[in-house]
Amino acid sequence: MKVVAINHDRTEWDAFVSAAEGATAYHQFGWNEVITRSFGHPCHYLAAIEAGVWRGVLPLAHVRSSLFGNFFVSLPFVNYGGVLCENDIAAALLLDEADKLRRVYGAEHVELRHLTRTIEGLRTRQHKVSMILELAESADAQWKRFDPKLRNQIRKAEKSGLKCRSGHLDLIDGF
Repeated sequence: MKVVAINHDRTEWDAFVSAAEGATAYHQFGWNEVITRSFGHPCHYLAAIEAGVWRGVLPLAHVRSSLFGNFFVSLPFVNYGGVLCENDIAAALLLDEADKLRRVYGAEHVELRHLTRTIEGLRTRQHKVSMILELAESADAQWKRFDPKLRNQIRKAEKSGLKCRSGHLDLIDGF
């Protein structure tokens, strides 16, 4: 098995992610472009491949910030990402390659943002919070699932005239 950098082959990357247990939307290859274009952080998308069969992926962004330092993260600005693989061998190879990148670029650390995976021997922090809501089959059924206090808070916001607006620079002054 070998680890390779994937620069533009989003088809095979996304096919692996779509079929992988534990994948999140943030494992999709498109985030590479979002992070690079929007924030200027170069990405290194690593894949563990054995005899042409994909066994794991690790999306990484290289962040250099005067405020936060020089580090790699999977992935910045979201709480999910991290190693996504079929087995521990693929995970170990991906982590080894991430550490090589860290050393080559003089980064201080590699931060992995896993939803559920734990990797033995790695220091962990649990300072992020994830909130996942299983959706009901209809809006009415979802409303009934909310406890009375939450329903009251939603009604209060509605009565106060709270509105959600989407826009761009035209809304910056109000923000």
